[in-house]
Amino acid sequence: MRDHGPSVEIRYSAERIAVHAPAARRHQVVTLRHHHVGIPTDSRQSGKTLIHIAQGAPVVEHRPLAAYEAIACGGAL
Repeated sequence: MRDHGPSVEIRYSAERIAVHAPAARRHQVVTLRHHHVGIPTDSRQSGKTLIHIAQGAPVVEHRPLAAYEAIACGGAL
């Protein structure tokens, strides 16, 4: 992004992909329809996408206490 006084220039690598007036306030997103030509959109979806993440219990190894006792006494498993 480059500020050119009365306009803002957006570049992707060396290619200029958009030029428009600066946003009216900080952190405002400026979206013009012609910026999205050719990008498929899902018109059924509005707003943010909710993602569900299911976390299961960790996989653990079960050993008899004798295994730990053998290691503590200098032995190997």
